[in-house]
Amino acid sequence: RDAPPPGDPHLRSVAEVTGYEADAIDGRIGRLDDLLAGGEPGWPIRWLVVETGRWLPGRRVLAAPGWVSGIDWIGRRVTLDVGRAQVASSPAEPAESELTEDWEDKVYAHYGKDRGAGRHGPDRS
Repeated sequence: RDAPPPGDPHLRSVAEVTGYEADAIDGRIGRLDDLLAGGEPGWPIRWLVVETGRWLPGRRVLAAPGWVSGIDWIGRRVTLDVGRAQVASSPAEPAESELTEDWEDKVYAHYGKDRGAGRHGPDRS
């Protein structure tokens, strides 16, 4: 009767998190517009798509799930472990056909992030 519901309490649907405000470590950068999943087993989330809104009009940038440093479920906000200047100078979202391993390597290098660590999001253990 008092048992918690089954499943991961951190799990949310794409529909739930789409529209969350997105913050860098030094301020607001936009809103979460979409999630891109990989085709490997389990369909892990590979990229968060951030619409930069009025800050950088007409721009969408990608951020890896491992760069999420915090989620405020009540406030509907996600915080990324990147700076606003890095986001402003980052490569824009590529066309689907241009989302290659080379492009991904370039984005990880731009942010100074290790591609292998935290690729599929923060450790919940």
